Amino acid sequence: MNKPLDLDQLATFKAVAQQLSFTAAGKGLGMAQSSVTAQIQTLERHVGVALFDRLGKKVALTDAGRKLLGYAEQLLTIEAEARQMIGGGNSEQIRIGAPETLLAYRLPLVLRQFRQAMPGVKLVLKPGISAHLREEVREGRLDFAFTLDHISQHPMLHSQVLRPEPVVLIAPPNHPLSLLPAVHPADLSNETLLLTEAGGSYRMAFEHALSEAGVVPADVLEFASIEAEIQCVMAGLGIAVLPEVAVREDVARQRVAILAWQGLPLGGYMQMVWHKDKVFGAALQVLRDLAGVG
Repeated sequence: MNKPLDLDQLATFKAVAQQLSFTAAGKGLGMAQSSVTAQIQTLERHVGVALFDRLGKKVALTDAGRKLLGYAEQLLTIEAEARQMIGGGNSEQIRIGAPETLLAYRLPLVLRQFRQAMPGVKLVLKPGISAHLREEVREGRLDFAFTLDHISQHPMLHSQVLRPEPVVLIAPPNHPLSLLPAVHPADLSNETLLLTEAGGSYRMAFEHALSEAGVVPADVLEFASIEAEIQCVMAGLGIAVLPEVAVREDVARQRVAILAWQGLPLGGYMQMVWHKDKVFGAALQVLRDLAGVG
């Protein structure tokens, strides 16, 4: 494979990979199905391997196709950024992912300052679990992710720590555990726990702490919304595990109480993550600067 990859063919390949249909990809691209097929066949000859398994009227990515898709997305993103840099204008779009906690309590000021500095740039915000957001950055579907997680290294990603994020247990102010000078995992064995959706870093840390102590809670209620979780704690439904920043106001108003947790540490760090091959335009650099990344 001596000749460079054709970007038009990669764009067609990406469309087919997303739709898993030559016909649907053709409609989305404004191309005849025969043209889509021809481009994919040319690309497959170029790379020397099959990119799709043809399963009757359906198609599925081969292992080689799945590997190529990540690189195709990165190349097409870089091309779009290059066009923007060369052509100027204010039509740039930045795709940002972050957990709900950071979107609600840490990023509003940063995003407001960015809009003031770059009013013509469109921001696309995607909430999600930190581990999933890292993967989307790696695959080129997000330009940046702000994560709330432990510090880790990835060969394809840069990760900049912005600040520690303490995680606390909260209960109603009149809960018996709120009166104890120390709360251990064993103290939670008969309690109902209110937790965020599975896969979040601090939930995983909390469940690991309970498992290490051999504790099985009486019941677990799972929430997609932090605010709903806090309201249910106020209503006496159970004990929640949340970032301290999310409950600070409710603690100050004595609507919930922070328990004196003595188990394994639960906190993590707010981090900004981007692909190591990311090409930074002016808007992306402004966002990095505002977030505190030099």
